[in-house]
Amino acid sequence: MANRHGGITVFICNWIPAAGADNAGVVEAQYPPSTTIIPIHCTGRLTSGILLEAFRSADAVLVVGCAHDECHYVAGSRRCEDIIDETRDLLPMVGIDAGRLGFVLMSESNGDAFADTVSRFAAQVEKTGEPPAGRAE
Repeated sequence: MANRHGGITVFICNWIPAAGADNAGVVEAQYPPSTTIIPIHCTGRLTSGILLEAFRSADAVLVVGCAHDECHYVAGSRRCEDIIDETRDLLPMVGIDAGRLGFVLMSESNGDAFADTVSRFAAQVEKTGEPPAGRAE
């Protein structure tokens, strides 16, 4: 069973969004310290199962992909949109507010933009109230 860390798990594409996350460190841009970043080759490779599993240890999940016209795998971001929609439909069935799953497309590797994206998502998640208790305990 997963260890519960709370916070936000961020799946980021290895291309433009990952460069933005790296640059956030370089420019010392601030985002919530309870954020766990997981780089993946393409957000189009995610599945609802992977996203649901992430909720076993996180209070919220954010997926950051490349803009549609900049996807190195052509349709990865579009495929991910479908997976996000499917997963948002499943979340209420397991007692999780669909607002705890975010999806953003980035077209630049700006560290400040990445940090701002994560911080805005964290503020949005706070408005959903307390996370469901006991999912991963």
